Amino acid sequence: MKINYRNVAQILPAAYVLLYFFRFLFDEAVASIFAVILGMLGVLSAFIFFRIQNKKKSETALGFLILMLAIGLFNAGLSKNDVAISLFQSLTYSCAALSFFCVKLNLRLYKSLLLILAGYFLLQMMIGTNPNEMFLISQNYVSIIFILSLCVYYVACDQNGKKPEIYPALIGIAICIWAGGRSGILSVAMLALATMFFFGKINRTWLVVALLFCVSIYVAILNIDVLGDFYGLERLARLGLVDVRDEINAAYLQRISTSFHELIFGAPLNEIPEVSVLGGNPHNSYIRLHTQYGAVGFVLLLGILGCGLFRAVIGGAYIFAAIVFVSMLRVSSDIAAFHGPLDLILYYGIFATLFGVGLGERKYKLFNG
Repeated sequence: MKINYRNVAQILPAAYVLLYFFRFLFDEAVASIFAVILGMLGVLSAFIFFRIQNKKKSETALGFLILMLAIGLFNAGLSKNDVAISLFQSLTYSCAALSFFCVKLNLRLYKSLLLILAGYFLLQMMIGTNPNEMFLISQNYVSIIFILSLCVYYVACDQNGKKPEIYPALIGIAICIWAGGRSGILSVAMLALATMFFFGKINRTWLVVALLFCVSIYVAILNIDVLGDFYGLERLARLGLVDVRDEINAAYLQRISTSFHELIFGAPLNEIPEVSVLGGNPHNSYIRLHTQYGAVGFVLLLGILGCGLFRAVIGGAYIFAAIVFVSMLRVSSDIAAFHGPLDLILYYGIFATLFGVGLGERKYKLFNG
């Protein structure tokens, strides 16, 4: 029986989202099994991509992956961090993004997936579930999973030449407020505003007023002392704008600024008190990127993403620019990439930039109508 590789590729992004959703829903043993399956999914995505794509794209992707593997292995040999396993996970997970270039995503399928996850979170909200107890890790995972699914839906809209609808992002804002994740609220709100601004039929002046209103409500929430038992609002009021991540970022920057070796190859996280006290979690995907690939890989990956964003904005591919920028913003305050759930979107941005697709160079004009 002949295998239709494009049909297989059609479900791979959905499988990626669901695997990450279920990964931390049960226990550590299940999480470990799902980590292996995610790696296998990445390998399968790469296999299908190289099987059906043209020579130019295949050589570009293979060259990039080999280059990143070489940079990572070289850095692992000289870094004081134990990053070998994490490096291979990062590379295999990144390959899952190649599935986007194997087939045009079925918009109905990925819209349904998004609404199912949104419905699940809304149900948990209504029955009074504490979002901090939903997954094995913190409540921040709620916004990460929702943003991942939302961005995949936007990719499907992009590929089908359709304008994304605004209501999924608005639902996402409510879910993020419930979960109490400040970065999640900001990220989804920015995506919602971008959707209204570039793809909606609203007056620009009205949008500015709406933006000022949202900011006013957000500031008011941060200054309310007592908000009852609603976890998300209580957490926002309790934490305000104070964040331990600022201390971590400052400590890491201070460390690498005093050592040329650590600037180039990454600082040892277990020797930084602000990080070691949190079990070695720097709560910043860019710090992890630096420890894995060193300064060379750090500059290379972010340089490609920056180039892609610039070309997308100039070319009018605002949907591409919106999801990549929002994902880059979200991973700055949690380990959500390199490796993490949002690798799927960030490496989509990287491969799209390398391939020169989705950046305003398609035959039809995207999202300017």
